[in-house]
Amino acid sequence: MKQLSPKIKSWWLSLSKREQNLMAILAIALGIFVIYFGMVQPAISSVESARSRAASERALLTWVENQANQIVSLRRSSDQISADNSIPFNQMINNSSQQYGLKLIRVQPRDDSYQVWFEPTSFNQFVDFIDYLQSQYGIRIEALELSRGNQPGLVEIKRLQMTSGRLQ
Repeated sequence: MKQLSPKIKSWWLSLSKREQNLMAILAIALGIFVIYFGMVQPAISSVESARSRAASERALLTWVENQANQIVSLRRSSDQISADNSIPFNQMINNSSQQYGLKLIRVQPRDDSYQVWFEPTSFNQFVDFIDYLQSQYGIRIEALELSRGNQPGLVEIKRLQMTSGRLQ
């Protein structure tokens, strides 16, 4: 290192004043370039990235809060719907299935729920029936086993286990 210093010094002194000024300006420009792209630019980039992540997290938090409020609201309305209905569960299933043209085979109570079996029926009618029960009575589907029927559009409901929305 000591030998390098005299060589650099002699090289520097061998340059003309104009070349020395150009080299000094070049060294300063190179230093500024290294400082900017080595430290300042990455810092700015990380700050922008952090701001973007924070905005994204705030949006996610807002969405989660809205969903939580909606869930609470739906649970309350489901409880009100279920509480307002004085119809026994099995009678409600029987009436609703007739309304949607489903032929009920059997309704069997099981713990806090009911298992229901139907004759093969139209898939669309079955989906409409389930949607009606969920929206009007707050019914929840706990288990569903079905298979393709003998004809297109028909399904065989092997097991449908439902519970009232208030039995949560």
